[in-house]
Amino acid sequence: MQNNCNEIEGLRAHPDLREPIPSDPKSRLEWVDIAKAMSIILIVLLHTTGLVSKTGGDPHWFSVFNAIMSPIRVPLFFVASGLFARASVVGDVKRLLSRVLRLLWVFALWLLAFLLYFRFLVKRPDIPITNRSIAEDFLGQLIAPDYIWFLWALALFFIAARVAMATAPRTILVLSAILSAAVTVVTIDPSIFPLPEVRSVRNSASYFFFFLAPVVYPQIRTRIATVSVLRGLMIFIPIFILLMMVKTTMFGAVIAGIARTGATIAGVVVLLFFARAIENLNLLSSLFKYLGKRTLQVYVVHTFVVATLAVVAGSIGIWGGAVVDYAGVVILTATGVLVSILFAWGAQRIGLYWMFALPKWLQHRLSS
Repeated sequence: MQNNCNEIEGLRAHPDLREPIPSDPKSRLEWVDIAKAMSIILIVLLHTTGLVSKTGGDPHWFSVFNAIMSPIRVPLFFVASGLFARASVVGDVKRLLSRVLRLLWVFALWLLAFLLYFRFLVKRPDIPITNRSIAEDFLGQLIAPDYIWFLWALALFFIAARVAMATAPRTILVLSAILSAAVTVVTIDPSIFPLPEVRSVRNSASYFFFFLAPVVYPQIRTRIATVSVLRGLMIFIPIFILLMMVKTTMFGAVIAGIARTGATIAGVVVLLFFARAIENLNLLSSLFKYLGKRTLQVYVVHTFVVATLAVVAGSIGIWGGAVVDYAGVVILTATGVLVSILFAWGAQRIGLYWMFALPKWLQHRLSS
């Protein structure tokens, strides 16, 4: 490995930074792409359900399903990202910088589009009205975003993981696990310690552990890839159910919060095994792998599509019937994913690649 892997901004590199990094592109595990696809579908479904509910519908059982998946869908996204992140985290500094800048560029660009679109074109019922200017809103959201915060958090996670791997990776991993459990505990009982209202700050503290774990322990990929799918599901589904059954009223917020963190870990493992099962299903596998490689595009675009359609449907009185509400959630979720992919494809075709990647002039400067 190149010598500059041995130092990071004056810090002496931890031995983990000197471990070989697989460079064979075929080493990419396709079931991880499937897991990323599962995560983005769950995220789009959550947003769609909320928007249908806010615009006059009542897709109750989708709300119940989303509540069950609440501890899993976002951690699954960060675990899947972490499974692919080690080479960037411990590799050449320019590679890491390129990854981080791309995330921040796309975040800033689409954050501005988000603020303009939903301020002047479509009024979302789930976005509070503010008297601040667009410039004030934009600058505030750049620092601590409530919207499109995944990309902001992921950029910070790459930097934090680099520092962790250069210093005390296992110690920092343990501390991040404790922090994640602590955030869960005080989320259950805010009287213990009031959490920041800013979603990105609160969630970053909760989810960094899930990104860092597969970076520190890359053998997690091998374990998941080699254990029998049936055996894995038989072990971890009961663990997930039992831990989710631990109630605050019976055991208190601390025990319930720790149990919920354990349920999150078990639930993520369950979905990773389901991803492996889907890998053997030919057409479905191909669709999920395709989507899993385009989660960034779907994440930033889908909210425009789903929110616009939900608001229009609500304004003309479509919502209100059980069949229509449930069918609407399914249709809007599928439409949000499909239109996002088509939009990204079209943008690439007409030279607007920079909507989802660094501009070429910046890429050239990083590579020089």
